[in-house]
Amino acid sequence: MTLDVVTGWPLFAGLVVVTGAVTARWFLIGGDTALSDPVRRDIHRSDAARLGGLGSALLIAGLAMFFARQLIEFRDPWSPWLADARLLMGTAWGRTWGVAAAASILLAAAFAAARRRPAFWWLAQPLVVGLSAFPALTGHAAGSVDRRSLLIAVDILHVASAGVWIGGLAAVLWVDRSFRRSTGDTSTLAPLVAAFSPVAFAAVLVLIATGTVSSYVHLPPIDRVPFDPWSRLLAAKVVAVAAVLALGFHNLRTHTAASWPDRGQGESNLRRSSLVELLVAQFVLIITALLVRTGPMSG
Repeated sequence: MTLDVVTGWPLFAGLVVVTGAVTARWFLIGGDTALSDPVRRDIHRSDAARLGGLGSALLIAGLAMFFARQLIEFRDPWSPWLADARLLMGTAWGRTWGVAAAASILLAAAFAAARRRPAFWWLAQPLVVGLSAFPALTGHAAGSVDRRSLLIAVDILHVASAGVWIGGLAAVLWVDRSFRRSTGDTSTLAPLVAAFSPVAFAAVLVLIATGTVSSYVHLPPIDRVPFDPWSRLLAAKVVAVAAVLALGFHNLRTHTAASWPDRGQGESNLRRSSLVELLVAQFVLIITALLVRTGPMSG
């Protein structure tokens, strides 16, 4: 289980972060009056690209560990490691992994270039969308006999919506932190949160809908649910998601700019509560890493 977390969390965290960087670029930065100043907008875009670069590095590391774990499970102990690695790369799983690894390296280069040349965001965006398909193409959805195409599409939407939600929150905190440290200006957080809230709400709706569809298909008969490890992990994930949603709702109701009697203290409270929300969201990613390694009990 520890190995599953160690190798799975970086992969999902990397996907979430790069999706959050793209979310910040296209949906958060420049949409609000307080963020529309050209100089400020360019700084924010550079900060978002830097976050995307960090996410890409995490994703590359996650894919490398993912391959290493798969190779350990795949290999013949009597064969050389290199020979088994070549055999693994010749499978459908290996070819999918190879495409994802190449795409993640190209994505890191695109984010690095986007810090100075905004046109490279147009390359980063489709790469992020394509990489969101990796868990679906190597997980339970790809192994399904019935409704395989539907389940793959549902899983891709599920991963993408989680990235928009959790990664978008990470991008809000990252851009705010970077801007404060580089300029000393603390007026970015409130408009970023205001721009992010409707985006997060839409992403959560998609996340719940796709999660419901996937759970309905994969859950075993009701009498077997209490004895099914996958079902128990799914229940834990639902609880973790509910906790993050409750924190987000609390933040939205309690720490809005309109309710701040003192702006400095209000921003500090919002920043701290949002960070707690992001940290709790990591449990969702950890449980997801375990879920993809645990087969649901068949009927």
